[in-house]
Amino acid sequence: MSRSPANRESGFAILWVMMLATALALSSAALLQAAAQGWRKSAENELLAVGGEFTRAFQRYAEATPAGSSPYPRRLEDLVQDPRFTAPHRYLRQVYADPLTGKTDWGLLLSADGGIAGVHSLSGGKPLRRQSAPGTTNETYRDWHFGYQLPPTPAH
Repeated sequence: MSRSPANRESGFAILWVMMLATALALSSAALLQAAAQGWRKSAENELLAVGGEFTRAFQRYAEATPAGSSPYPRRLEDLVQDPRFTAPHRYLRQVYADPLTGKTDWGLLLSADGGIAGVHSLSGGKPLRRQSAPGTTNETYRDWHFGYQLPPTPAH
């Protein structure tokens, strides 16, 4: 029994439709992956920018410390309104949200006196960029630390 040309053509049409559907699915998956990677890269850049703001705020807080006070805030809100002064002293406009989690909850890096010396993201995701600061290699966003340590005092 021989096949008619119309049957062969419909078989080729089905094959072409299947190949087209496969190509569309693969290109859609690649596009979604590129978009997700673009979002992560943008979030990483934003995390570095917000982290820089925190670092500068911790440094300004420490430099403005009155004699006898801790150079480290007890709460992140103290960077927004320093309770050590009666007149407003602000080092941050607000406690910024972590761009990766969308929350204002940060991991805290504590100083020896129990104050807050820095922050880190609570996201355990793996960064695209492996270096958040010169000389550091980080496995997760939690390893990206933003803060300020007082320079050591010279021995007399």
